[in-house]
Amino acid sequence: MTISKNDLIRILSKDILNWSCFLRDTHIKSSEPIPTQEQLILAHYFEPTILKRTKIKFVDSIDIPVLNESIKDVVEERYFNLQEAAGIAFWNCILIIPDNIKKKTSFTSLLFHELVHVLQYNLLGMEKYVQLYISDWLNNGFKYEHIALECIAHKLTQRFEQGQVFSVKQSLMEEVDLKKIW
Repeated sequence: MTISKNDLIRILSKDILNWSCFLRDTHIKSSEPIPTQEQLILAHYFEPTILKRTKIKFVDSIDIPVLNESIKDVVEERYFNLQEAAGIAFWNCILIIPDNIKKKTSFTSLLFHELVHVLQYNLLGMEKYVQLYISDWLNNGFKYEHIALECIAHKLTQRFEQGQVFSVKQSLMEEVDLKKIW
């Protein structure tokens, strides 16, 4: 069976949204607040409500999503390999795999990057965020590094690592790539 790209995006977005909600709901109950030391640093970049509402949990691995049977021939499970991921945000819940935090990335930089996604979720809404993420991922050959929401998060994380102080929310609102998708 042939499936159109729009149908693929719609079905996959629904699957990923369900997976995201399930993981968030599963882990938020046993998650902890962002450590005070990191909150003090990140308070220069994020509004207090984002820092207070966001919880983190250290995990050994992240389960891959269960995909709709109608798209399993098109989207292989290997595209969802999260074995190398150091962290992933599900709305206001960040899962962190400690063994995958690379030596060049600090815990605080990882939290910053994932908090950018938390703010993106908040600005766009969970459904729109997932749809944009999946659409960009599919349209760019399943390449993580070409997803606009990731490119923005990486760019802002670089600014953070360079010691620049700025409002992430204001930067997101001014972001040309993000303006295209509002």
